[in-house]
Amino acid sequence: MARSAGVAFHALGATSGLCAVGWVFVLLTPTLFWRTAMFWTMWSLYAQAALFVWALLRDLFRGPRPRHTAGATWFDVAALIVFCMECSTFALFWALYLANPALVFRGGKNHIPFFLNQLQHTIAPIFAALELLVCGHNLIGSFLHEVATVYAVAVAYATIVCSLFLVHGWWPYPIMNTPIGFAVACVLFALLLAGCVAAARGLRRVAAKKRV
Repeated sequence: MARSAGVAFHALGATSGLCAVGWVFVLLTPTLFWRTAMFWTMWSLYAQAALFVWALLRDLFRGPRPRHTAGATWFDVAALIVFCMECSTFALFWALYLANPALVFRGGKNHIPFFLNQLQHTIAPIFAALELLVCGHNLIGSFLHEVATVYAVAVAYATIVCSLFLVHGWWPYPIMNTPIGFAVACVLFALLLAGCVAAARGLRRVAAKKRV
């Protein structure tokens, strides 16, 4: 991707991510800000906004990137993690919502404004996928290595969610309210993240062939 196109793409992605994060805090009262730490969607949005701001700064202040680079960088690791977070958010949210809105919204009613819902659950994953496809990211290791990397983020998320549940007695998603629902959600989440890693490897291989 040409440098000017990269700047435009990353500026648009950063703006989209920051707007999605900002509107959540506008809609929430300050006493409920802690709840944002319990939603995988918010973790994904924070990560995506940070990645695209980082990418934009790289575009603006670094020289031209070489056509081929040896080995993965921390930026490649971040891009993989963000892709898996955003795509798992997209798949889980829309699958559960279409099956039964009550699995993701209390009372089954969507209280999120339409434009914010699309920014969070539809547009953000598209940006994450395009980042891998057109911006030249390397594999960071074997499939199992990449799965372990993504799972480390998921374990950190689960630890924080369970800790906040012990304090506040509140789960972020209604499907987690019963032991069976919690177990099903964990298994689906783990399998989905592994599938996202496989998809990410496919996108990066396609991108690598185009650069040859």
